[in-house]
Amino acid sequence: FFAKSHTSMAATPKRDEETGLLKSTAPTSTPLGTGFNIFKNIVGSGILGIPFAIGELGVVVGFLFMAYSACVSCLALWLIMQSVDMGKKVGIEDPYSYKAIGVAAFGERAGSIVDMIIMFYTAGCQVGYGVLVKDFLEGPLQQLFGAELGQVLLMCCALVIFLLCCLPSMDALKYTSLLGNLVLLYTVLLVIYEWYLHGLGVADGVVAVQAITPKSLRVVGIFTGAFNFHYNMPVYYKGLQPTTPSSMIQIIFKVLTMVVLFYVPIAVSGYLTFGGGIESNILKNFGTDTRFFICRLGLGFMIICSYPIVSSSTRAALGRMLWGDATDLPYSYQVCLSAVIVTVCLGVSTVVPNFGVVLAYNGAVFGTAQQLIFPAAAFYVLCKRVQPDPTMQNVALVLCALGFICLCVGAGAQTYLLMNP
Repeated sequence: FFAKSHTSMAATPKRDEETGLLKSTAPTSTPLGTGFNIFKNIVGSGILGIPFAIGELGVVVGFLFMAYSACVSCLALWLIMQSVDMGKKVGIEDPYSYKAIGVAAFGERAGSIVDMIIMFYTAGCQVGYGVLVKDFLEGPLQQLFGAELGQVLLMCCALVIFLLCCLPSMDALKYTSLLGNLVLLYTVLLVIYEWYLHGLGVADGVVAVQAITPKSLRVVGIFTGAFNFHYNMPVYYKGLQPTTPSSMIQIIFKVLTMVVLFYVPIAVSGYLTFGGGIESNILKNFGTDTRFFICRLGLGFMIICSYPIVSSSTRAALGRMLWGDATDLPYSYQVCLSAVIVTVCLGVSTVVPNFGVVLAYNGAVFGTAQQLIFPAAAFYVLCKRVQPDPTMQNVALVLCALGFICLCVGAGAQTYLLMNP
């Protein structure tokens, strides 16, 4: 998920502070390569939950909120790039990370807060991955090997995940993302084909506008997560240096347009096929025939390969919080941290009710914090200090306020539903 295109240089590669991936001393990317990596970074986290989110709000409000989420996401990315450039002006030698932006804006102590947000957000992603591994692989494994052996093999998947998390480098796993993208495309086409088999009809419960209830409000966090890759934005921006925020935002705008066009077919076909009965993981609505058997196996494999890359970000953030620098931790420390992180995250994934709960909480709380609130607050402080611009400062304040509203509404609505089933 967090892989970045780069060309290897002759110098000894170092490990990226936030992603845990190896990088060259002078990373370079092409606009096309960067756009492709951003695209695959975004859609993997949103494609399964978007049909459910549209269904909870209704067709009209759902797509309007999707467009709004894409717009505020794009605005936050612009503020991040501006903050990186202003970080250079206040003396930050390498401002191409969220932690560096936080230190530039708020001081050294803010770095630990940024790491904590990243740690919890990526840990939440791992919890969601754990839920999906069970959703995708439990049925196929039991179908192939029987109920008892299937459960044993499912538990073995957890061991495989842990062993992959202990790899000294995650770079080899990033190349599985191409297969993952093909599986995601297959999933979209499969859902559209199922709608076609249902006669392109409209299922019961499909509405243009849903009533405003906690059930509909909880999905604001899902929409936030559907356009989220922001804490990796400084890394992508660095890979295209020398460039400007204006040049980079053109790439971002094109990518987000493609993401929306990718989301719309699966959202429309999925919601119109299942209506009010649509699940937060849309594949749970489908049967066990061969085409969905292949789809679930492919997605399960993709998630197992993606899990360690996300986990390395959690481990790096936790390592920085504990020891100040996670780039050269002894291997034994990395293994111990991975054991704790994987055990906790997979343990939590066994008790959460469904994938939608994870999406709602993680997107509303930690997704909103690192996608909207932090970039807006950091930009406001840096802009006020470096090059005051009252208009953009007010825009940043509005974005920060919208982030807090999203956090409170999304988390509050989901909590209410859990307490009042």
